[in-house]
Amino acid sequence: MAPAFSALSKLVADQRQQVRYAVRWKATIIWTEENRQYRVDGRTADLSLHGAAVHCEYNLILPQSCTMLLSMPALSRESQPEMVEIKCQYVYTVCQATARLFRIGLTFLSIDGDRHKALQQRLGQHLPFSG
Repeated sequence: MAPAFSALSKLVADQRQQVRYAVRWKATIIWTEENRQYRVDGRTADLSLHGAAVHCEYNLILPQSCTMLLSMPALSRESQPEMVEIKCQYVYTVCQATARLFRIGLTFLSIDGDRHKALQQRLGQHLPFSG
C-alpha cells in the first residue's frame, strides 16, 4: 500500500471512531484557488464534532484547507437558522452512485468556541449512528 494512501486510510478510520449523526443540513464549502474564491452548496450526509461528509453535485478536488458554512435549521417557525463557520481540511471526494451525488469528506480544524458549543448542543438532540 502506498504511504500516502496508508496515511489517508488511517486518518479516515480515526475520524470514523467519532460519534456521527445522520443530519441533512445545508452546507456551503468555500475555498480559494489562484486568487479566486469558489463556493459550492450541498447537504451534510453525516456530521460529527470532528468532521463531515457533504453531498454535492460536483466532483471536486479541493485544496487542503477550506471553509464550511453550516446552517443548523431553525428550531421553531419564529427562529432563524444558525450559521456555523468551520475551518476544514479536505480529505476525499468519492462518487456516491446510489445518491447520484459526490461525497466530500472534511475534517474540522477549528470552530469558534460559542459556535462549537451550539453545534455540540444541537447534535446532542439527535440520535448517533455508526456505519
